[in-house]
Amino acid sequence: MGMVRTWVAVLVLGVSGAAAAHGPLFLADRPECRELDRYARKDGHSPLDGLVITKGGEIQYETYGKKWGPDQPHALWSVTKTITGALLGIAVRDGRISLDQRLSEFYPRGQADAAYDSIRISDLFYMDTGLKWNESINDAGQSALLSMLFGPYRADMAAFVASRPEAPQGGGYKWQYNSGNHALAMGVLRQVYGQDYITFPWRDLFGPLGMDRMVFERDLAGTFIGGAYGFATPRDMAKFGNLYLNRGVMNGQTILPDGWIEKTLTPSPGYMTDALTEQQISDGGNLLYGGSVWLNREPRPGMHRPFPASPDDMIMALGKDGQMIDVIPSHDIVIARTGRGGEYDSALDGLVTRTLACLEGSSDPVAPVAPGFLVTKPLSLKTDIEVLKTGLRTGLLQGAVAKWTCTCHFVSGLDIGDCVRRTNVPLASTFTHTKIHGDQVEVRPSGLGKIIAGSSLTATAVFDSRNPQFGCTLQ
Repeated sequence: MGMVRTWVAVLVLGVSGAAAAHGPLFLADRPECRELDRYARKDGHSPLDGLVITKGGEIQYETYGKKWGPDQPHALWSVTKTITGALLGIAVRDGRISLDQRLSEFYPRGQADAAYDSIRISDLFYMDTGLKWNESINDAGQSALLSMLFGPYRADMAAFVASRPEAPQGGGYKWQYNSGNHALAMGVLRQVYGQDYITFPWRDLFGPLGMDRMVFERDLAGTFIGGAYGFATPRDMAKFGNLYLNRGVMNGQTILPDGWIEKTLTPSPGYMTDALTEQQISDGGNLLYGGSVWLNREPRPGMHRPFPASPDDMIMALGKDGQMIDVIPSHDIVIARTGRGGEYDSALDGLVTRTLACLEGSSDPVAPVAPGFLVTKPLSLKTDIEVLKTGLRTGLLQGAVAKWTCTCHFVSGLDIGDCVRRTNVPLASTFTHTKIHGDQVEVRPSGLGKIIAGSSLTATAVFDSRNPQFGCTLQ
């Protein structure tokens, strides 16, 4: 056991171990741990790419899926929002900004707008700015998200978000999921840090935590995207989770300011108003939003917790396709997972309860697989076709494939065929052609896709080989 603990301690320091890439690493060998391994690695709605579980800061379990290993950064999707939330905290620590400051100090509007002027930096943190937004990826013609990431506003994403219409009630009135909030937060931080902006995430967060493989992508204006397009290994994700477990302090260094964890654990003010109905909360799975994290607490009195079998102090950073960092302070545990191709929320209780059974011999019953975990829920053919048509004709689809494929290939190290299949863009390989030119990925309509598009709109994403920590940028 002493030898195993030495091996685990080395892993925590970030030194690669070939054994971990070829099979699961356990600190304990008992039936409960074999059950955890079986549950974690089985093909479900979101097949596993990587999983690291720590207790007391030491890795207790680590495993990877095919084509993945401990040194490959993985797309975090919306887990990136929690990282942006931490960077806001560092700016507060440094006295660069206050959560009470108004957004209009950084992104003023030409005429008086009381509703817009009411938005504070805290509303970016809690995602209740009131800026009107369509997050849907299945509504290509109306999606503000797709327009920001892949459309005409990709050159300066933060400026686009700041230009959105504002609800008349202003900031703090109603919570709405909006990836633009964190893009806008990164735009604010760019202004307050100036020339230090492009280095400060590594200097003040990634470096001190030892997140050696972190990739943080930018738009054409040089602003970090903030709401998505962070890439990290499960080991580095676990290090980030342990920062929250240790209440903002790592290795004796204060990274997040005093009281920041309390702000993080405070429910979003716009989540608690009557403007957000209980039906809307139920439709969202009873998930409760805090300060750029999800909380496992009752969203309203009498409503059940989103993950009832898991501890109620669990803090979560969640991203599309099963990306997650789960921090469980009462058990000193962090779970960092990466996956692909589907939701994982319905399996989370099962993973957490099996982790507790393995690491602590918990006698509590493990949660069953929730209904829908093994059931694929595809879009309708009609929706697929409409998304395809609009996406090809506007170039959004080509942009999405180019952007994703570039980082998947150059940052994560997968081959182009695998990357195109992982785009989640319906029929991407059938209606588009992807080609690599040096550090560039070019995507254009092909065959029937060219006929549908009515043009040869091409999208190009470029990998910054001189600064690989910045990944790819869609041109």
